[in-house]
Amino acid sequence: MSPADQATRVASLIHGTRINVTNEAMAQDDIHLALSKALPEVLREVRLCARDRVDLMAGSVAVEVKVKSRQNRREILKQLERYAEHDEVKAIVLATAAAWPGDISELHGKPLVVASLTRGWL
Repeated sequence: MSPADQATRVASLIHGTRINVTNEAMAQDDIHLALSKALPEVLREVRLCARDRVDLMAGSVAVEVKVKSRQNRREILKQLERYAEHDEVKAIVLATAAAWPGDISELHGKPLVVASLTRGWL
């Protein structure tokens, strides 16, 4: 399965789950549980280097969770770009409750898939 397919699968699992978006820790708990039921290797709070710690790693897919709707998109994009620079990251899923521009689908040549944290409630 390609990195893009893996990221799409992770996003689909998130979309099919009712995620508690009260705060980021609760959202991470729900996502971790959902992914762990379907995927063999899901880790939390993975340190990529001294500066970068991704919320979850599902195999080689980095999952970053953002529940606040008013976070600075430019800062989030910079953070995701840093993650994409790491060799162990083959794809990125941004799990967010906020709208995100649909025209960004790659970072440093690695697939970026956006997953809605609220879709599971629909």
